Amino acid sequence: MLENKDNEKPKEIHLTNQDWNIIKKLTIQGIISKLESAKRLLYVTGLEDVSAGLYTYALEEFGKLLLLNKSEHIANDAKRKIKYRSEFTCHDRKFEAAFDYLQNYSPSSYKCYVLNDEGSYSPQSFTWRSFHIGLLADFKARMSIFYSDFSYKLNENGEQTQEIVIDAIPKIKKEYLSNAIDELSTIVLKTEQ
Repeated sequence: MLENKDNEKPKEIHLTNQDWNIIKKLTIQGIISKLESAKRLLYVTGLEDVSAGLYTYALEEFGKLLLLNKSEHIANDAKRKIKYRSEFTCHDRKFEAAFDYLQNYSPSSYKCYVLNDEGSYSPQSFTWRSFHIGLLADFKARMSIFYSDFSYKLNENGEQTQEIVIDAIPKIKKEYLSNAIDELSTIVLKTEQ
C-alpha cells in the first residue's frame, strides 16, 4: 500500500497504460479466483459465512475494476490518473461503484448484492441505497462475518440506546450466495470481453 511516513495515502497516482492494463488483469484474475474459491468453500465445507466473506472481497474488487476502467487519460501522456485515496483504496467507494453498476446492469443483477431475505423491500423494486433489502454484500457485512464485535441496542423507535449487545453473525442463505457468485462471475466475464 502506498503510504508516506505519516501513514497518509497519496490523493492520486499516475500509471503508464501498460501498468494500468496489468493491474486490471490482476484484479480480474483475483475476482475470478475469489469467486471460484467462495463457490468451492460453499459446497465442499458448507461454511456459508466464510464463503460470503470471501465473496464480498470479490465484489469489492469488481468495484475497483469499474473505477479503474473509469480512470481518466492524462492529456499528452500515455498515462492514467488513478484516484488512489478516494477510490482505489476506499472500501465504501468500491462497493458503491459495484452496487450502482449492478443496479443498472440487468433485472437479475440484484442477486449479486443481496445475501439473505431479511429485508423489508424487494431489490427488484427499490434501489440498494434506499431501503434495507436484506444483507448487502458490503464491507460492513464482511467485517461482521469475520470479526466478533458489539453494537448499541436500538429501541422500538430505531434510536440508539447506551445498552451494549453482542453482534450476531449475519445469516446467509446458501441459495442466495450461490446465485450471487454465479451472477457476478457471468457479469465480470462479460464486462471484460
